[in-house]
Formats: sequence, structure tokens, C-alpha cells
Amino acid sequence: QKSAGRPGKLMSEGFADWSRKDFRAFCASLERNGRFGITNIVKEVSEECGKADDEVKRYYVSFWLYYKRINDWQKILDRIQKGEKKILRLRQIRD
Repeated sequence: QKSAGRPGKLMSEGFADWSRKDFRAFCASLERNGRFGITNIVKEVSEECGKADDEVKRYYVSFWLYYKRINDWQKILDRIQKGEKKILRLRQIRD
């Protein structure tokens, strides 16, 4: 079952208080930091959305377990990968 923007599974797993805005902030942080930049993702999303660090970490794990249930998941993944390529390019330039 697909929902309009975020996985229904996440909703049923205790993330009902995550709004569409929170989801967008989470995805934007993934784009900026890459999928493995969890420390920065947790920090940014916690600050921007007022969520506890542990809750953001649980959301992160659930997101990667169930992301294919999200409408337009491929677009979201493409943006994350584009951000990761940008991070890599910047590192290569810097080094």
C-alpha cells in the first residue's frame, strides 16, 4: 500500500507525528549528506524538526528498510545519489 509521499509502514511503526515537512527535511538532509552521513542527518533533522536524535535514527533505519514503498521512491533515490556524486566531486577537488 502506497501513501501520498511517505511510506504507510513508517506511519504504522510509530512515526505518525512525522509531517510531510519533516519527511522533506529528512530527504533534503540525505541529499546534502549522502546516505551514510547519519551523524549529520540526525543533527540537521533533529534541529530543523524538533525531533529527538533516537527518533531520527529509528526513522533513518525504517526509511532504508521500506523506501521502495514510497510513491516516487526512484526520484528520491536519484536525488540522494546526485547529492552523493556532488559530495564526491567536492572531496576530489579539495584533495
